[in-house]
Amino acid sequence: MKKIASLLIALTMVVMLTACATVRATAPTFSGIPANKTFTITDGDAFDPLDGITASDAKDKNLTASITVSGLEGKIEAGIWIGGPGNYSYQISVKNSSDLTTTENLTLVVEPKEGVVATPPTIEGAYPNQVYYIGSNPYQPLDGVIAHDEIDGDLTAELKVVGTPYTARPGVSNFRIEVKNSNNFTTSVSVTLTVKSKVDIPETLTSDPITISLWHSNGDSIEAELKAYALSFQEKYPNVTVEVIKKEQSYSVLKDTVVKAAGTGTLPNLVQSYPDHVMEYLTYNALTSVSPYYAHPTWGYSTTVEKESFADIIASYRTENSQYTQDGDFYALPFNKSTEVLAYNKTVYDRLVAAGKAPAQFPSTWQDIIALAPAYKEVAAAYFAENAAYVNQWGSAAQKALFTPDNLALMNQKFVPISYDSTDNAFITLVKQWGGEYTGINENRGGVIKFDNPETRAMLQYFYNNRTSITVPGNWGDSYNYASDIFKNGFTFVTIGSTGGIRYNAPIKISNDAAPNKGKFLFEVGVAPMPYNEDMPENWTAIQQGTNISLTSSGTAQQKLASWLFLKHLTSYEVQLQFSMKIGYSPIRTSVYSDPAFLQFTSGKDKDGKQLEGADYLMSQSINAASIQKNVQFFDQAFVGSSTARTAVGVAFNQVMLATDPNIINIAIQQAVDKAKGVLNN
Repeated sequence: MKKIASLLIALTMVVMLTACATVRATAPTFSGIPANKTFTITDGDAFDPLDGITASDAKDKNLTASITVSGLEGKIEAGIWIGGPGNYSYQISVKNSSDLTTTENLTLVVEPKEGVVATPPTIEGAYPNQVYYIGSNPYQPLDGVIAHDEIDGDLTAELKVVGTPYTARPGVSNFRIEVKNSNNFTTSVSVTLTVKSKVDIPETLTSDPITISLWHSNGDSIEAELKAYALSFQEKYPNVTVEVIKKEQSYSVLKDTVVKAAGTGTLPNLVQSYPDHVMEYLTYNALTSVSPYYAHPTWGYSTTVEKESFADIIASYRTENSQYTQDGDFYALPFNKSTEVLAYNKTVYDRLVAAGKAPAQFPSTWQDIIALAPAYKEVAAAYFAENAAYVNQWGSAAQKALFTPDNLALMNQKFVPISYDSTDNAFITLVKQWGGEYTGINENRGGVIKFDNPETRAMLQYFYNNRTSITVPGNWGDSYNYASDIFKNGFTFVTIGSTGGIRYNAPIKISNDAAPNKGKFLFEVGVAPMPYNEDMPENWTAIQQGTNISLTSSGTAQQKLASWLFLKHLTSYEVQLQFSMKIGYSPIRTSVYSDPAFLQFTSGKDKDGKQLEGADYLMSQSINAASIQKNVQFFDQAFVGSSTARTAVGVAFNQVMLATDPNIINIAIQQAVDKAKGVLNN
């Protein structure tokens, strides 16, 4: 019995020690921080940045007295705000006895005193967490940072660095970037710079044969371009062979394949994927940081040629790829980026304008576009019959099959004038346009579900109420995954979808030599930016989409160097210019937008000045629309499991848009919450 008792005591001690170890490994948490991490005061108010905020952990308990604040130095005197109006970024941090630190980036909005009317300037390209590797090109805190406002225009020259970023040895330093406009409004961004030890990257590329591989899940068109770029890369580096491999049919399946490969040691050298997939790859140690490569003195981006510099990559794409770790290390770079725009049947719309039933310019708000639905419904049947008569006389057998009496009857029965291609994107974008939140992350970078809120319900109620005016592809049956399949045949008049797939909206073309309009498309198409909610124009936004490319942890030092050089090639000015005009994705480099060939393309002309048609014309106009809205594009913080959340809300939006029971809104939201939380473990 004594032996048993001793054994029980020993086991109890093991459990207790294990529990203590778990406690010691827990990072501190903050309480009292608003969900949007923003505080608002008026210039001259009393302000304490720690008022109402506490910190604690399981072992040390109350850590509130250990909280530190950085980024507001010189702005508060005797408890009174003296920094002037503007938007100020600052950080609070707390460290526990286990040397674990939690940091939160907060925003202080300081409104002007009564009678002062102005807006603060905007800073772009200054992400709050940055990394510098010793041995890299000299750190330039303002490299790629721009500032502007409505009155003064470009304020980049007025940017200043407050504090000193230290790069001599590994460690952490804090500073802020700020700018003040002519109305005395200030905007600041607090930056935490983490300096890491030098990475051993070869100073010379071997002349021995090297083979590297890139896994992707693109369609045939993009795969063909990637293979062409592999060949043009080989012209620069003849000893390097790049194998471009379409590993799976979708990126979700590719993600699972990469995770399995990480466990078996059979990773490729590069992988193309979405941000949430990058987060998952990191948990399997499957990736290599890109940061020491892009800033390498020999192999990195140019520091003298602007159009080949790192800073030339569009700020929002850089920021997206600094999100993966707390310190802001880059584990991917952008390649094919897109957003969502609106395509409309210009032939039908012009008829409505001529009849006095539509404004001369296509509307920009959801409310005004949906208000067109009755006019669209009045002309639909006659328009379908007109197209059927023309196609059945002059079209091919395949085209005639689209306009049989049975199909015409079905299209009339199912007709809804407006459609949103992606139910996932619709939910996420529209929640933001209605002032709500979608998801976030906690102090441990785990996902947090935020879309169960009144704003989400208001948005879903609005679109449910208008579901006979705007719908989703499922309206036409399970065989239709995209509204473009309906739009290009003239059976719906407006569609919202990705610029990356805009070419699929090109109408059918009649090729019969005897046709009166031989070589012409069934109708003209117009392209416009993403609509916004007229009641909340300040929330106008469009989702930032497309994939990025990562370096994996696979391969020798020489293979990793060769892989980086190929990624550098894919993100080069030359490739991005060609790729955007060939496939229709938005260029990732700012300088491409002012290239003469690119400007001619976006004006609707080819290199010889000939008018573009069909898919080429749509691609040129979608890039135009995307450039108009590029300053309002957003991306959500990725986390492990965020793809499940996306799928869940897409199902919810689809349910609401195809339902007849108004109770579906609460049911759909709850199901989406349950599905998303099922993979988050929080």
